[in-house]
Amino acid sequence: MGFFGTVQSAFTLSKALRGHHESRKIHHRISEAKTAHILKEYEINP
Repeated sequence: MGFFGTVQSAFTLSKALRGHHESRKIHHRISEAKTAHILKEYEINP
């Protein structure tokens, strides 16, 4: 019974870590888009 609890905890942790990674990735893309918009507004080409 303890083994199944350990497996379930591992899956839960894996899902939480994946969710955290995805949210950071989305946050980074939004930040990049805002920066690109600002640069475009001032006509600064990277």
